Amino acid sequence: MALTDKQAAPFVPAGTADIRYVLGTTVPDNWKPFVPVHVNGSDTEIRFQRARMPGAKPPFGVLLKEQAAPYFINEEEIPRSGVIVTRSFQRTRWLNGKTFLWIGRTKEAGKGEGWSNLKFDQIEDIGIIE
Repeated sequence: MALTDKQAAPFVPAGTADIRYVLGTTVPDNWKPFVPVHVNGSDTEIRFQRARMPGAKPPFGVLLKEQAAPYFINEEEIPRSGVIVTRSFQRTRWLNGKTFLWIGRTKEAGKGEGWSNLKFDQIEDIGIIE
């Protein structure tokens, strides 16, 4: 069946393709990476070191802000379900009536394994250019 004028294929310049290569996708701003590194003097033990995504915004919280020295978290402190750390004001009154106020933190299990949608070496279909 031959193409009629109304069914003509769209013009695609020579040397173009309808796919493209993507080195890596982006992640949400609230995802802050920690990469596993070996503990010195051990062949099996690891801990997690704070890393940075290219072009990522700095974290708002005090706990994850950039440090001058490398920031490490021991492997056993991070369960597969993740961790939610909440910072809040704490206030109490002592026996003599004096009031004390401080900033406290609570740690609880996360809501399960998350998915950042981070992918590497992807081929994306960009469709036919019209």
